[in-house]
Amino acid sequence: MVQFAWYEEDEPPDVIKDRNFVIRLPDGKYITIPMPLGYNVIPATSRIITEWMLSGGRDTPKRIAHLFDVVLDAFNPIGNAGLSMQTLAPTVFDPGVALFENRDWTGKPIAKEDISSLDPTPGYTRAKETASTISKYLSEFLNFATGGTDYKPGVVSPTPDQIDYLIGQITGGVGREIMKAEQTVTAGITGEELPPYKIPLVGRFYGDTASQAAQRSKFYDNMIELNKHENEIKGRRKDRKNVPEYLRENPEAKMFGMANNVERQVRSLRKQRERLLEKNAPREEVQRIEKKITEVMIKFNERYEKAKER
Repeated sequence: MVQFAWYEEDEPPDVIKDRNFVIRLPDGKYITIPMPLGYNVIPATSRIITEWMLSGGRDTPKRIAHLFDVVLDAFNPIGNAGLSMQTLAPTVFDPGVALFENRDWTGKPIAKEDISSLDPTPGYTRAKETASTISKYLSEFLNFATGGTDYKPGVVSPTPDQIDYLIGQITGGVGREIMKAEQTVTAGITGEELPPYKIPLVGRFYGDTASQAAQRSKFYDNMIELNKHENEIKGRRKDRKNVPEYLRENPEAKMFGMANNVERQVRSLRKQRERLLEKNAPREEVQRIEKKITEVMIKFNERYEKAKER
C-alpha cells in the first residue's frame, strides 16, 4: 500500500495497480515496473482489502467483483476489461467482445459512443484526439462508401479508434508501437496533448495521473456514476419511494444536474477545438482549448470527490 499512499484511491487506475509496482514521481507522474503474471495476485488482493477497510466498507460489491477479476485475470495472458464478458469469453473472441463492450483490456473505452443509441452519428465524426491518421481516412471512406453522409452513418461506419484497435490486435505489439509513433508525430504538429500511454515504448512504463487523458477518464467515470444516481432518484420519485434517505447515503448524487451542465460545456469546447484543427489554427490556440477542457474536468472531479467524502 505504501506505493499508492500519495494518490487518490483510483489513481493510477486499478488495472495499473493490479499488475505493476508503481514508483511515484513529482506532479502526479509515476513509473511502473510490471510484476510477474500470477504472483501479482497476492499484493493486489492485499491492496484491495486494505482500501476497502480504509474506506469504511464502501462499495463492497464492487470490490468483491474486483477481487474475482484479479484472480481470473491471472489466467488470461492478454488481460481483460475488468469482470466482463471478456473475462469469460475464449481468448480468440476477445477482440470482438471488446468492441461490443467498447472496452479494451485496460478498461478504457475504445471509441466515443453516441449520446443516444436512437440518434446515431457517422463513426468518423467521433474520433478521439489521438486516433491515427490512416484510420481517420479509412473510417470516413467506409462511411461514405456504404451510403453514409456527413450527418447519418452508412451501413458500415466504424470510428477511427475501433479501426486502430483492430489493427493493433491483428498486427500485435509491433503494429501498435508503429501507430503510437505516428500519433506522437501528429500530436507534435497539431499541438494536441498526447496521453502518456500513447508514447511508443515509454508509455508502457510511465503514467501521469494529472494528464488530460487521466482526468478525462475519471470525468466520464464520474458521469456514468451520476447517470446511475439520476436514474435511481427519478425512479424513486416516480414510485414515491424514499429519496432523502438515498441522498443521505449518496451525497454526491445531488450533483447530477450540475454534471449535465458541465458535460454540455465540455462538448462545446471540443467543438471549438475541432473547428481550430479544421482551420489549421496555430498549435497554441489548440493547446489553450485543451487546457481549458482539462481545467473544467479537474474542477468537476474535485467537487465530485469532496461530495463523496461528506
